[in-house]
This record gives sequence, C-alpha cells and structure tokens, in this order.
Amino acid sequence: MMNAPKIFSTDVIAIISSGFITVLFLIAVLGFWRFESADQMAGWIRPVGGIVDIRADAPARIRDIRTHVGAFVPANVILVVFDLDSNEVGGRTRSVSEIETLAEQSNLIDAQLHTRRDELETDLQLLTAQVEAWRAAVASAERRLEIAQRGVEIQRHRLDQLRDLLERGRSTAGQVQIQEIQYLAALDSVAQIEAAIVGLHGLIGNSGAQRHSIQLETQTMISELNRQRVLINGEIESSRHRGFAEIALPTPSVVADIHADIGQYVQAGELVLSAYRHNTSFEIVLLVPSSNPSQLDVGQSLNITFVGEDYADLGPFSADVRTISMDAVSPSDLRSPVQISEPVYRIVADFSNPGGSVATPPFELRPEMLVTAALATRDVNIFDLLISG
Repeated sequence: MMNAPKIFSTDVIAIISSGFITVLFLIAVLGFWRFESADQMAGWIRPVGGIVDIRADAPARIRDIRTHVGAFVPANVILVVFDLDSNEVGGRTRSVSEIETLAEQSNLIDAQLHTRRDELETDLQLLTAQVEAWRAAVASAERRLEIAQRGVEIQRHRLDQLRDLLERGRSTAGQVQIQEIQYLAALDSVAQIEAAIVGLHGLIGNSGAQRHSIQLETQTMISELNRQRVLINGEIESSRHRGFAEIALPTPSVVADIHADIGQYVQAGELVLSAYRHNTSFEIVLLVPSSNPSQLDVGQSLNITFVGEDYADLGPFSADVRTISMDAVSPSDLRSPVQISEPVYRIVADFSNPGGSVATPPFELRPEMLVTAALATRDVNIFDLLISG
C-alpha cells in the first residue's frame, strides 16, 4: 500500500502553529489592554433647589427697588415697591396713620441732616486746631534743633582740642574718652529732634487727606439721607391718591438677578426678580447631545473647570455624578445659559473631595456660572473602541 504524500513538512507545520499561537496572544492582550479616554461636556452651576422667580401680581409701575444682585436679604424684608391704582388686584391704600409715620421718618431724616452738618463743622475745627498744634511743635523743635546743632559744634571743638593736647602730653586718654561720649550724645540729641520734626511734618501732610476723608464721608451720608428723604416724600405724595404693592421673600435669600428698573411699567405675571435660598449649596448641570451620548455612570468622578479668564489658573475641581436623565430635552423646553441646537441629556453632579467630604471652589459661586467637565479617568479597552466605531 502506498503512503499518502505529505502536504506540509514538519517545519511548515511548526511555523503555522507558532503564528496561530502569536495571534491568540495578541487578541488576548488587546482584549485586556486599557487606556484613558475623556469626554468633554458643557454646563453651568445652579443652587440646589433652583432659583425662585418673583413676578408682578398686577399691572403696575415700579416705584423702588431696595436691593441689588448678589445681596443677602432677610426674610420678609421689602425688596420691590409698586404703584397701583387703589382698585387694582393686590393693591391697597395707605391709611392716615401710615402716612403720618412716613412724615415722622422724613422729619427724623431732616434732624439727622442738621446734626451731621454740625458734626462736620466740629470735626473740621478740631482737625484745624490739631494741625496748628503740630505746626507750633515743629517751630519749637526747630529752635531746639538749632541749639543742639550749636552744642554739637562746641563738643566737637573741645574734642579736637583735647586730642591735640593728648598728643603734646598735656591731656589724658580718659579725658579724651569722656569728651567723645559727650560729643556722641550731642549728635544723638540732634538726630532725635530731626526725627521728631519729620514725624510732625508727616502728620501735617496727612491732615489734608484726613480732611478730605471727613468731608467725603459726610457728603456720602448726606447724599444717602437726602435720597431717603426724597423717596419718603414721594411715597407720602403718591400714597394720598394711589395704592401700592410690595414684594418680600418668606425665607433668607440671595438675589440672583433683577429683571426690571425703577419707573418701569410691568404687566401681570412679568418677571421682576430672581432669588435663591441663603446658605444653599450649588450643584453642576451638564448637557450631553443626544446624538453623541456619553458613557457615564452615577458616582463617576469628573474634573470641573470654570469658564473665564478669572478662573484660568484655578482648578480643575472634583465632582461626582449624582443623577443622569434618560429623557432627551429639546432646546425650546430647557432654560439654559449654554447654547444648544439639538436635544440633550441632563447630568447633575456635586462638588466633592477625593476623600468623600463635600468641597466647593475657593471663590464666590453665582448661579449660571459656566463650566466644562471631563471624565477624571476612564479606561476603555480596544474592543470597546471597535464596537463604538
């Protein structure tokens, strides 16, 4: 019987086996080889609990706004005052007693203005008297300086004489040493008087700035009192024939934004002021395009960077993903300071420390500050990349 011919030699079979084993090894290595990948997301920060929008209850004209953006406002403090017709919804007419109270406040402000002007005159008179005293002290010190300088010349002349006598044997070293001490004491006296004169001149020079500061402080106070008096007198006048409405917040808050100006006429339901609860913490809202969803998990770590030149050297700051929305939101349905042109998924994250304790950036946080976020670290194997394309 004839033997079947050998198709491959032993060497060829060995080479094929070695190549097959190498391919299997590479597949195994690539399957377990992992490297970092990062996704970038845009977003902003917002107070936990959100921002409260305060709107006008009825058509009205804004008489006064008594706060500013970023201001802390205690509970039930009047922030905005409206002028209304007395028959408007939400309006009421001030009683006679309320108008009398306003008149008393106006009279009190007049008394404060008179008192502050008198105090200014007194303060300036005292400062003038003090400056005159300093100038007199300078004149006295200059006379003493002239005498001390003559004393220095006398002591130096005596020292020169004793040194000459010592060289000729008619004086002793002890006498010379005593005279040297007296000469140095005279020099020290001159230096002290000169330092005192310099100090007095400094006080006199600073008195001009002090006078300006007193006048500026008083003028600022007088201007504020005049402003209050004008407002109160305006309220007295308008309250005789108009009603009013007021806006206050029931809890201590921080003003996020003011959407109207004094004198502006607003319609019912028009946005006037936005605020958020005082001492609230801030959270991060991130947007992910629905066309390119990010592979994020709850609890995953993020690096947060604030947008703007003021924060270029600060951060990044650590944050952890808290919630991930599974429903895409269209641009028209989302109030966002970040410009979007397609439906997005929303991700909410909290600032954190690697150790787990809550941390926030070391500067003042304000609603709608823009941020960017990237995954702190994310491992992806080669098969993940091949599948995701």
